[in-house]
Amino acid sequence: MTMRSSVFKWGFGLWLVAFVFCALPARAAAGEVKFEAILVWGTNDDKSPDPSHKPVSEAMAKRLKDFKWSHYFEVARKEITVGKDEIKVQMSKDCVVSIKSLGDDQFEVNLFGKGKIVGTIKQKLQKDRCLVTGGNASNSTGWFVVIKRVR
Repeated sequence: MTMRSSVFKWGFGLWLVAFVFCALPARAAAGEVKFEAILVWGTNDDKSPDPSHKPVSEAMAKRLKDFKWSHYFEVARKEITVGKDEIKVQMSKDCVVSIKSLGDDQFEVNLFGKGKIVGTIKQKLQKDRCLVTGGNASNSTGWFVVIKRVR
């Protein structure tokens, strides 16, 4: 074996090891699922008392049409990436949502209001599909968290 072939084999071996280690984080990231969480407030009032609240999109309003309120306002929107561990996200000072993968596109969503669990949903959630969960608020209003899987 010549010095040149020995250097080539070592170089190739180092390249192969570097490739494997660089590919591992990409493979782990491929197991992650991306969601968009939207905190929505429902009311029969034409305007929100908070000027930072914007009316929800027409598509979102159609999804919420079966609820009893006539107007819906977006309070907060967050991107959530879920891997193998449960993720908790603060949507507002009173609202926290947690998402946990159960495998096979099945997810558990827990909703907390003022530190207490409001509800739990276990559901298969594929790309571009949504789930809605929420609770009552004061003054005959309601709040929802819409979870949409984006990837």
